[in-house]
Amino acid sequence: MRDYGALAQETLDRSAEAILWTDTEGRLLHANPAALDVLGWTLDEFLKLTLFKITPDLDAAMWKQLLKDVHEQGTVALELTQLTKKGLNIPVDFTAVSLSKSGKDVLCIFFRDTTKKKRLEELKNEFVSTVSHELRTPMTYIREGISQVLEGLRGEINADQKRALTIALMGIDRLKRMITDVLDISKIEAGKLTLHRETVDFVGLTQEVVSHFETQAQERGVKLSLQSPPHPVSLFIDKDKMIQVLTNFLSNALKFTPQGTVTVSIQDEKESVRCAVADTGVGISTEDATRLFKKFEQFGPAPTTGDKGTGLGLSICKGIVDLHKGRIGAESQAGKGSLFYFVLPKLGPRDVFAIQLQDLLRESFMRGSTLSCLVMELPPHPGSPAVPGFSPIDHLEQVSRVQGVRRTDLLTKDKNHVYAALPNVVRKEAQRILEQIQKAYGPSLSVRLTCFPEDTPLEKEFLKKALPADD
Repeated sequence: MRDYGALAQETLDRSAEAILWTDTEGRLLHANPAALDVLGWTLDEFLKLTLFKITPDLDAAMWKQLLKDVHEQGTVALELTQLTKKGLNIPVDFTAVSLSKSGKDVLCIFFRDTTKKKRLEELKNEFVSTVSHELRTPMTYIREGISQVLEGLRGEINADQKRALTIALMGIDRLKRMITDVLDISKIEAGKLTLHRETVDFVGLTQEVVSHFETQAQERGVKLSLQSPPHPVSLFIDKDKMIQVLTNFLSNALKFTPQGTVTVSIQDEKESVRCAVADTGVGISTEDATRLFKKFEQFGPAPTTGDKGTGLGLSICKGIVDLHKGRIGAESQAGKGSLFYFVLPKLGPRDVFAIQLQDLLRESFMRGSTLSCLVMELPPHPGSPAVPGFSPIDHLEQVSRVQGVRRTDLLTKDKNHVYAALPNVVRKEAQRILEQIQKAYGPSLSVRLTCFPEDTPLEKEFLKKALPADD
């Protein structure tokens, strides 16, 4: 009688698929030769490690959730990185399967190195981006030439010629929008779409966008309205990108609403702001609604305007909202209209400073320059400020400016802290400024100084040192 256990073991050992086994504590129990070959360890070395050691992305919270999901679903697939013996982090497709051995739970983990796959995706995105970018220049020349002929700058044209050129111009404009969409989605997928944030009154921004669609709505017999708080609502966002999202929502709503209403609403919630665009148009079926924010997806009947899009607009909107750490969604029913919404988090002064500090840090890294971060915390019960009419935090801000924080430096305050980022300032100079501030304000002031690259050249470590989570 054949030993099927031995046969199964031999099959796993000969498999080209990298496989390892671990217990529920993350202790490594075994690995087949393919797994050892990918990671570079011998079996004896491997068994002295833990899954957390070779999978840096896997923290305690993620492991707990993974065990729960595997127990409930049987199989869980993730994209993670794994650490090789040489210290390289390689991207892998990671699949965990729940097994049982001698009454104990065991996880069988299959993983595949996706370095080549990721590189091919990058090359594809670079190719699409390059081709799209190169198409812009000749298109600009073509459009300008047609416009000049239409305007009579190249001589008189008859009505038939004018009609044909007008159609050509509309086609070029549509092609330009398509190329812009492809460029945007390529940047989002490549992680190269950069946000240029600023503090913006979101109510005022939305009013501005809605006003641009009023004439269009009137021409189509659609009632367009805005419901918003009576007060300004400040958000730290990329103004142009959020205009792009609002424009897409409103354009779609009018496009698919032959008559009826389009209502834009803003809700100022405690920790976030919700913006929604609701219409009474043709709606979307439940089946199609699940694919709304995917690339190149178009649904339902042709738009009432006859203007067919690229199928990328909503995918781009999702990418923009995701970059703002928000969420996006839709509710719709065929024949009964649609509601598209997004929710953006309100960021406090410390969160805003952290984002701006990260941008300055990356600039310093690219230029090979220095960056110093000062964090000053008021004592638990600050006394009366030295300057009448100023709160203790206002007094600290003024002292910081007087004692060396330049007008061009980044300075932010909240209820108990003043945060400052000083580009091109070395530790010795930053320490002098900090001592002067502490001397002018008083010894009870708590201070922290973090310098790049002296303290650490790594972005995550620098941010953790400068702005610890338990601050």
